[in-house]
Amino acid sequence: MDADWKTRKRTLILAAVVSLLVLANLWRFWPSSVSERSGIKTGTSPGGMFRAEDFVVRALPGIDHSAQRRDLFRFGAEATAAPKPVAKGSGPKLPPKTPEQIAVESAQAELAQIRCVGAAFHKQRAEAFLIVNGQNTIVRVGEMAGGRFRVEDITRDSVLLRDPATQTVGRIAISGQQ
Repeated sequence: MDADWKTRKRTLILAAVVSLLVLANLWRFWPSSVSERSGIKTGTSPGGMFRAEDFVVRALPGIDHSAQRRDLFRFGAEATAAPKPVAKGSGPKLPPKTPEQIAVESAQAELAQIRCVGAAFHKQRAEAFLIVNGQNTIVRVGEMAGGRFRVEDITRDSVLLRDPATQTVGRIAISGQQ
């Protein structure tokens, strides 16, 4: 009898809590501005209701938009005007590149073609395995790679190359692939 009474008490407490939650939700979400008779919300706009004139798009004065009627939801219903061609000489004039700028761009392009396959370290000496212009080469710090770049530093994950003529510097990560 004691266990049956505890179960009934728990059920009643649970039912009371669920009822309170339902009532709290009804009170929270019940529309407060609905009038009893018409069901129209009041207080949504200063006048109580919107008018059709409230939704008219007002454009700049003096422009007649009545001739520009088109249905935005029908594609291809009207032919659109072709864009005006742009004259070739209308773009901004860029100054010609200097020979130094051309040399730097050339060095950067050549540096982008070099790949580092690996590096080896023995005592205080480090060697990097590079692919330069399709040829496998082994270089140490201070040596030239590809006839243009000097090896500045070799670490366990990259090689630092510098072009002495243009001072272009590039760090090449070790990819491990040929």
